[in-house]
Amino acid sequence: MVGSNTTTYAWDYENRLSSVTLPGSGGTVSFAYDPFGRRIKKVRVPEQASSPTTMST
Repeated sequence: MVGSNTTTYAWDYENRLSSVTLPGSGGTVSFAYDPFGRRIKKVRVPEQASSPTTMST
């Protein structure tokens, strides 16, 4: 059972980190990768936010 103090991690089929759900009201961070496996995007969506924060590399 996932509690409010638990960080949850998810990986895609190529074993790359695809999302992190932060404890409490920390929201979710998701990641996107290019065809070479390099992380190209990080999107943080706070639990109570109306729009996500996007960071591209």
